[in-house]
Amino acid sequence: KWGHINQLLRTSRTGILVVSEAHLTERRSEELENLFAHRMKIRFTANPDNPTGKGGVAIVINKQLTNWQNIQTKEIVPGRALLLRTKWHDDKNITILGVYAPNVSSSDSSESASFFTALHDFFTVHPEWHPDYLGGDLNFV
Repeated sequence: KWGHINQLLRTSRTGILVVSEAHLTERRSEELENLFAHRMKIRFTANPDNPTGKGGVAIVINKQLTNWQNIQTKEIVPGRALLLRTKWHDDKNITILGVYAPNVSSSDSSESASFFTALHDFFTVHPEWHPDYLGGDLNFV
């Protein structure tokens, strides 16, 4: 999957990409950043119970197209929601929310409701982190 992501960043000139079901650990993220050092910077949040087998969100930065040196991140819901902020043009920032929402059909929907409530509560308390863009899987089926 990550070789394809590197190719996508290169051929489509994608600056920032949100990846759901990232299945990353700190070690794997470092390996990928070393392997694709010329192009890729990865920020992620892993599923706390099963990081390599379930869920996770990654936001991948194309180092050749974006200002990647001063990235800020905020984990809102572990393994489910990650905010990333970076400089975009001149002195302007861009804030991206990457999500992998719980699947409503796999539960009684209370997990999904709790997830979206956590997002709402976070942005109520931290309006300065309001995202410019949202990417990922909202799992509305």
